[in-house]
Amino acid sequence: MLRKFTETLKRLFKRDKKDVPVQNNKTGNTPKTIKRVELLQEELSQITTGYDKSLTDLQGKYNKALWEYENAYSDLSEITRQYKLKMIPEADVHSEREKVKPFEEALNAVSEEIATVESYKKEDILKIITEIDALKDEYLAEVAKEVTVKYARIQELKNEYLQEVGDIGNMCDEILKIESTVKHHFNEAGYQYKPVMTSKFAEMTEGVMLEGFAIPYDTINDALANNNKTHKNPVQVG
Repeated sequence: MLRKFTETLKRLFKRDKKDVPVQNNKTGNTPKTIKRVELLQEELSQITTGYDKSLTDLQGKYNKALWEYENAYSDLSEITRQYKLKMIPEADVHSEREKVKPFEEALNAVSEEIATVESYKKEDILKIITEIDALKDEYLAEVAKEVTVKYARIQELKNEYLQEVGDIGNMCDEILKIESTVKHHFNEAGYQYKPVMTSKFAEMTEGVMLEGFAIPYDTINDALANNNKTHKNPVQVG
């Protein structure tokens, strides 16, 4: 059982001769252009949220002003109808029209305010995305460099990981050798020996499963697709 375990282990994690340690060039500091683009994106989010809140509040004011205007205009329409039927004098129509003006002016004022805020929003957003667009080449170059450095670090960690796995395999082999030696000498001395080391070791390491040494492709793809989530929930292997 233990021999099968170690043989499978070596087969699964056989070293690739092309895998050589790579020096880690990570500085620990976020490059300036990447940092600038991150800050611009945060600013864009904050500005958009702020403007959208203002527009939502203004839309509420607009709806109220529109409702008041429509009610006043409805009264004016009724007075106008009565005037056409010669039920009331023309002066009543002029009087009612004067009552409508404040509501109409209030509605127009809110409409202008909404248009102004939308204009400022468009202008500020355009300013930010124009700067992001201007930085795209520098940004891509810095991201490419960071990815290259992290890739080199992953290769370094991979070699360290394979070394650790190899150490486990060597320790398992040593158990087999010791048990074989003990059995051989007992038998030579005329004693019957029942091997127990491998079975006891298997019991002691019951929770150490071979599958646990490998990181599934799906887990890696999940980490690539949603980096923030993987920070909160570390990658589970096996």
